[in-house]
Amino acid sequence: MQRANLSKRLAELGQRNWIVVADGAYPSLSERGVETLATGADAIPVLRTLLELLAQLGHVKPIPYTTTELSRVAESDAPGTGAYRSTVEQLFRGLRTGTAPMDSLQTKIEEASKTYRVLVIKTRMTLPYGTLFLQLEPSAWTPEAEKRLREVMGRP
Repeated sequence: MQRANLSKRLAELGQRNWIVVADGAYPSLSERGVETLATGADAIPVLRTLLELLAQLGHVKPIPYTTTELSRVAESDAPGTGAYRSTVEQLFRGLRTGTAPMDSLQTKIEEASKTYRVLVIKTRMTLPYGTLFLQLEPSAWTPEAEKRLREVMGRP
């Protein structure tokens, strides 16, 4: 995928949008709010570029989620999984992250796509459960600030 094309698409996204960095076997979703881009590239370079572009744009920041299953996939069953997990952990350092079962994350994507846009970036990765889910939030506003605002307003 061309960097300029990806940058343009990212500039259009905002809070409550999602980006999925998907393995090659990830399904093509039919929901109206989903756009799928097939890159033909490896997942780690795509993820590096994506995180770099989001930082440059500056209006949103990602909350990355990995699948719970990924942490339990044995290296003997899927060679390269350990190195992938390690690299992803390094790339997500400093970000608020989460983990959830693949089915739960997929449900979040399906629900979000009913109202918000979801960008699925398919890679040629073949590691099981290696798909990454990035929920976007405003970069200039923290969950703590939102909580304080809600308290002042008397709303949960």
